Amino acid sequence: HTDSSVYSSDFFSKIATDGRESFAWAEVITTLNKIKNVKLFFFDAIAVSNSKDSGMYLKVKKQIQNNPRYKTITLSGNVHNMIQPFKGANTMGCYLKTDKELNLQDKICSLNHCYKSGTMCNNTGNGLQLRQVSKTDSDYSTSVDYNGYFLLLTQKQTDRYNAIFFTRNV
Repeated sequence: HTDSSVYSSDFFSKIATDGRESFAWAEVITTLNKIKNVKLFFFDAIAVSNSKDSGMYLKVKKQIQNNPRYKTITLSGNVHNMIQPFKGANTMGCYLKTDKELNLQDKICSLNHCYKSGTMCNNTGNGLQLRQVSKTDSDYSTSVDYNGYFLLLTQKQTDRYNAIFFTRNV
């Protein structure tokens, strides 16, 4: 697709409800679309039975199977990429990690974005709104002086994610 077709598509023309329909996402798509070695695919799914995550998992699994030599990077909401069940239900990340046919057990990296403060557009139950956010100091914000870093967790430290992406400002 052309840049203009992305921005004028039904998806990006509607009012943003959760951030996916934002200019930032459209810009990521148009930027990546220009890189020859990048193949984009969309895996959002309408809930089948009671699990939207199982539908997303099946779409990602199909892409991995169809392109076994590719590195697959997914961009999703923080609950969907958890590698352990959430509120008693499997997440897309959990399905991928435990899929015996794909055998990704020790090959999957699930990032949680942690931050100190800043501004973010999110929906906490009252619709999509721009909010100032600030958290108390944490080990992530006080251990090192970097503005941003990746931290790979050990098997023992792994909880819902096995890596942290920390930014001082969001």
